[in-house]
Amino acid sequence: MGPESSDYAELTPHVDTLAADGIWLSKYYGQETCTPARAALLTGIYPMHTGMQYGVITANDPWGLPTAYRIMPQYLKAAANYTTHMVGKWHLGHFAETRLPLSRGFDTFFGFFSGFTGYFTHVS
Repeated sequence: MGPESSDYAELTPHVDTLAADGIWLSKYYGQETCTPARAALLTGIYPMHTGMQYGVITANDPWGLPTAYRIMPQYLKAAANYTTHMVGKWHLGHFAETRLPLSRGFDTFFGFFSGFTGYFTHVS
């Protein structure tokens, strides 16, 4: 996709414009499951350094992303008083109010705390 593509570059003109006007990340490290991927994205720290490298957090798990780690919306608020919103799956722990999105810097949250929830039925 985008400027790195050899066969689909013409199909992504907006991505090409974003890349030309900004920064294109061509080397990165990704996670294969939900919880570690979200922890890495929101903290900017490898999951193994935050204790979030193991699988996914389920409904009854009494653990989550440690509150000692600040996440992206907290940095955005401190830097420029951004209003932050989260839509989708949290999957970073929800066993205590201090671990919920609204306690971690998001102003609003519309989504699910963990996985395996139907988007249309809202049933686990």
